[in-house]
Amino acid sequence: LNHPHGNGGVHDHEMLALSYVGDDGTGAQSSFVEWNCFDGLSGRVFSSEIVAASSRVVQIAPLRPSAHHPREAKSCRQVALLIHSDQSVSVVPDTAQSYVIVDEAVSAAGRNGLFVHTVDKKSGEFHALRVSRKSGSKLKPGGPNPFELVTVGTTIFDPSQENIVNVAYPRRGE
Repeated sequence: LNHPHGNGGVHDHEMLALSYVGDDGTGAQSSFVEWNCFDGLSGRVFSSEIVAASSRVVQIAPLRPSAHHPREAKSCRQVALLIHSDQSVSVVPDTAQSYVIVDEAVSAAGRNGLFVHTVDKKSGEFHALRVSRKSGSKLKPGGPNPFELVTVGTTIFDPSQENIVNVAYPRRGE
C-alpha cells in the first residue's frame, strides 16, 4: 500500500493487535480471538473485543482501506482477515466498514484478487486459496459470513525428505 503523499507505507499510528487463545484440549476452554485497536504513540485503546474462533487460526492477512473511512464504534482502520484450520475465514473487527475493506481487496479492478495460504509443516501440505465473495451475500456484520475460500492449488512436500521452514511473499507492488 502506498501513501498518497510519497513513497513508503501508510503513515498512521492506529494499530490492530490480535491475540489467539486456542482450546486446551479438554473441552473446558473454547478458542477465541481478542483484538485491540490502539494508538501506537500513546497506548490509548480505541476499541476492543473478544470473539469466538471457529477453529485454529493458521494465517492472518492484514488489510487497510484504500481511502479513509470515518470511525465507527467497535472499528479500526486496520482490518485482519483470519484464515482458520477448518478452511473458514473471518473478519476482525466484525463491522460493516471492515467488510467493505475486505470486499475492496477481493474485488479491486485491475487486480487478481486476494490470495492466502495454509501450511501444515508436519504433513507437508501447502494450500493456495483465493478469498471470494459468496454469490448473493450481503456485507452485514453479525450475519452470515459473506466471504469464502476457494482452493486454487495444493502441493505436498514429503516431510521425510523436506521441511517447510517458512513461507514468504514478495512485498506488495513487487
